[in-house]
Amino acid sequence: MFTLLQIEMLANLLLQIAAIISAIIFLYKPLKAQLNRITKVEQWTKKQQEDIESSKANDVIILASVLTCLEGLKREGHNGEIDSEIRAIKKFLIEKSGKGSSYQSN
Repeated sequence: MFTLLQIEMLANLLLQIAAIISAIIFLYKPLKAQLNRITKVEQWTKKQQEDIESSKANDVIILASVLTCLEGLKREGHNGEIDSEIRAIKKFLIEKSGKGSSYQSN
């Protein structure tokens, strides 16, 4: 049969195992919830970045359309600040064309 010392050691071991399992169970739900929140924030951030990139593309299309209109006005012989605006828009488009996305995907 078991001696009192063996029973005490077995009880101590079972108590330690139960404490470890309790700690894991206690920490599992909050950690899982935190990981879910982090995942949702990352997805939301990615979606926002996609929206920003789409908006940038739309802005370039609008700016190119304005440039085309200004060039049409210039061909028609209209006066004003058309030449300087055409240069400014072309310079802006050239500068922006070399810049990439600010989003860093892993």
